[in-house]
Amino acid sequence: SAALNNTKTLLIDGDLRRPRLAKVFDIDKTHASLLEWLSAEEGDESLELEQLVNHDVHKNLDLITSRPSKNVNPAELMGRDRVKELLEWAREHYDRVIIESPPLGVVGDTQALANHADSVIVVSRLGKTKKRALKFALGRLVELDATVLGCVANDVPHSLAGMFQGGGGYGYGSYGSYKSYGREDDA
Repeated sequence: SAALNNTKTLLIDGDLRRPRLAKVFDIDKTHASLLEWLSAEEGDESLELEQLVNHDVHKNLDLITSRPSKNVNPAELMGRDRVKELLEWAREHYDRVIIESPPLGVVGDTQALANHADSVIVVSRLGKTKKRALKFALGRLVELDATVLGCVANDVPHSLAGMFQGGGGYGYGSYGSYKSYGREDDA
């Protein structure tokens, strides 16, 4: 949505264990990946940051993809100073930088990323994410002094949207007009 609103956006696949963005956006497997750049030895300048970028995936949206590897420890890579270098470079070149990360609490990668991020949005999946796991993840982010902007629940059927506290919103009423849904007191 940021890119659609003319915000120059970079989306980074920071999930080095199960990267998916290359597949989602149909990026060639031979394109340079974040994993290669992070794995490079200190001082190795054979792969420049600009070479990682897949330009114009959509208007105003560029992408840095990754590949999985069994030969490296992603948490160790995400803890390196190179991540800070990547994010500083990205902030200079883009208005918005979004990092797709692995689940918090399962692996240490996300904690390392949260330390470098300006803010965090927690995404959960209705019917799959356990309340206890979500509370743990939020508590962990608070311990890290991460700025949590909020939580997003995925896979919520439209018919259930109003069942959640604060879940009021807008939908189309009869004749294509907007109407409130979710809470009866929203008129």
